[in-house]
Amino acid sequence: MSKSIVYNGEKYLLAKTTYYGVIQKERLYISSKARNQDDKIKYNLLVKRNPTWYFMLVVLPFYFLGYIFSCLLIVLCCVLMFRFGALLYKDNYTENNGVYRDFMDIVNRFVYPDFFTSYYILSDVSLTNKELIAQAKNKEKWHKKVISV
Repeated sequence: MSKSIVYNGEKYLLAKTTYYGVIQKERLYISSKARNQDDKIKYNLLVKRNPTWYFMLVVLPFYFLGYIFSCLLIVLCCVLMFRFGALLYKDNYTENNGVYRDFMDIVNRFVYPDFFTSYYILSDVSLTNKELIAQAKNKEKWHKKVISV
């Protein structure tokens, strides 16, 4: 039995998992729902990318320590410039702090992975789940959506 996920109310079958070293994991899913496009049947592809947990186990503590040191540097600068009112200004430690934004960005990437749905496969006949997975693994058969404005 294949692993599957539901994305935007549509069921996708797991076709392939690719690891990019210890940094990132990419999973390729294919839609089991067929759509008609011209004279062919269209199956959407879904690519899910997220960092691996053991990469995050090493990187997150460094980002957290960097954030703590940046907050200490902000406090030191405010004290040396005699701007004691700025010490209590929350945005100095969050929104105006680039290390905080980077830290939150990498945490969000780990919790909420990136999804890409810009590829699809065209077929002349209706395909079974095993045939869909085999077609998804063959990258030369992929087509890209062209969005014209």
